[in-house]
Formats: sequence, structure tokens, C-alpha cells
Amino acid sequence: MAPIKDAVTADGDVVVPLDAEAFGFWLKAAFGTPTTAGAEAPYSHEFQSGSWTLPSMSIETGMPEVPRYAMYSGCVLDQLTWQMQRSGLLTATARLVAQGKTVGTTTSAFGAPASPPAALELKRFGHFNGAITRNGTALGNVVSAEITYANNLDRIETIRSDGRIDGADPSIAALTGRIEVRFADQTLV
Repeated sequence: MAPIKDAVTADGDVVVPLDAEAFGFWLKAAFGTPTTAGAEAPYSHEFQSGSWTLPSMSIETGMPEVPRYAMYSGCVLDQLTWQMQRSGLLTATARLVAQGKTVGTTTSAFGAPASPPAALELKRFGHFNGAITRNGTALGNVVSAEITYANNLDRIETIRSDGRIDGADPSIAALTGRIEVRFADQTLV
């Protein structure tokens, strides 16, 4: 059979490093612009969850060697998850929903390949050291932990001539997690 056009699906996961500066982009996608205090570093940022107006962003993917660039517009963050464990690099997974993408072009929306954006200095977070204590005495040792913040987006999948979704409405935001702990000794048994 001849190919036909179907609904456009523009969503997926992006794995990003947990670092001191660039991770703020993903926190802004989840919660919006923070309230910032401090005239110079270190700053204090306060994010507020549960807003009914999620921030929207555009994300460009690029293959400069080809060259081919595609712009995903109307992106909103559905879920942000990270796992803490004994070793390895600490990363987060951002699940995004977008309305659609523009057809690839040979130039970046940022500008010519000769003027790439300035690289951000990567200041990685390590995995956390954790313990469960009572009155200063360790009761349990943390083996692993997982944290998930979800906007629980509801895609508005109306019938449109361009095959895109109309948008994505947030429902009740949720912060969930899981922690695995081992007893430090036989005291509580």
C-alpha cells in the first residue's frame, strides 16, 4: 500500500548530567522561573511546583557535519527522574512532550556553525552519601534511591489537518520516590 500521513508524535526521553549550572534549565522546564536571591555567586534559587501554566520551550537537535538541524517547538516537561547509587555518573532523565517539529534545515536557529554557543562549565554532582540515623547512631545504610517529579501531562489529541496535538495540560503534580536501606546492625531486629 502507498504510504499515508499519520499523527505526529514528538515526545521522548533525554538523559542529562546532574550538574550545578546546566541542570537549572531542566528545573525551569519543570517548575518555571525561580525566585533568585543573592547579588553574586553563590545564588539561592527557589522553585515553586504545581503551576497550571507550564513553561514551554523549543529544543533544536543538530548534526553540524551533515548539516541538518530540526526544531522541536512547544516542548513541555512531563517527568524528571534520577537515581542515586553507589557508583557511576549521576544523570537525570527528562521526559518531554512537544507539539511538533519543523522540517530540518541546513542552518541552526542559533546562527552559523562558526559561532557555536559558549560551552558551559560542567560541575557534576556525585552520588550522595546517605544513612538513616537516630540520635546520631546509624540505624540503616542507604543502598539506592530514586526520585521522580511528574507533571502528569494529559495530551490534547484533537483531530487536526497537520497531525499535531493541540497541547498538553498538566494534571496533579506528583513527587514520588523509592529508597532501599539495609540495617546497620541487629539493634532494630
